[in-house]
Amino acid sequence: MIVTVQPSAKLQQMMHRNGKKAVSRRITRDFRKKKRKHLAEYIMAELLRMIRRNIKFRWKNRMNSDTIEDSCRRIR
Repeated sequence: MIVTVQPSAKLQQMMHRNGKKAVSRRITRDFRKKKRKHLAEYIMAELLRMIRRNIKFRWKNRMNSDTIEDSCRRIR
């Protein structure tokens, strides 16, 4: 005779169909919060990088345009 033991109702609530324990909502919430934070940090870093490049590019163009204008004035 084989006797099977039925898990308690609370344990059944915590288990998936395949028998593994379900991940608590707090853990998934914290994980998602951390994921959003890292994503926000990544986006901010990319924006700062783009702004820096843009400023450098404009500064270079400004310096080049000043020298071109100066050279044109000298020619006239």
